[in-house]
Amino acid sequence: MQAEKLSISLPSSLVQFIENYKLTKGCKSRSQVIELAIELLRYRRRCRRKINATFLDCLYFD
Repeated sequence: MQAEKLSISLPSSLVQFIENYKLTKGCKSRSQVIELAIELLRYRRRCRRKINATFLDCLYFD
């Protein structure tokens, strides 16, 4: 995967959280921590869509 450089500003409390997570979980970089967080958000979104679709199927096709 080709990476693109992105510059973001975060409150110092989030930067400290990212740094602590990196150290305790063995991540290679802050970027890796942020990438994991974004992938988790993407996964949660897909799960919610599947749950909503299943719920709607039960309502309308039961």
